[in-house]
Amino acid sequence: MAKGYQRLGDAGILCVKRGEGTFVADKPPAPARGEREKELEGAALRYASLAVTLGAANEEAVEHVKRSLGFLRRKREGGAE
Repeated sequence: MAKGYQRLGDAGILCVKRGEGTFVADKPPAPARGEREKELEGAALRYASLAVTLGAANEEAVEHVKRSLGFLRRKREGGAE
């Protein structure tokens, strides 16, 4: 159990507040640049595959991504949907 807590703390997922306890970190740790690129590339390939299967034009597929990004960013900032 202690090893698990130590690993989560080392990864930045948990934070220890002396005298108060162990808590989940406010923000998840940022992935390494290489890992971020790998995740984005994989997700983009899955989405592009779906768009091609559905017969969507490039512009249509890109427009959906832009709208989704805008929606999620507004939602994260607490704005109107």
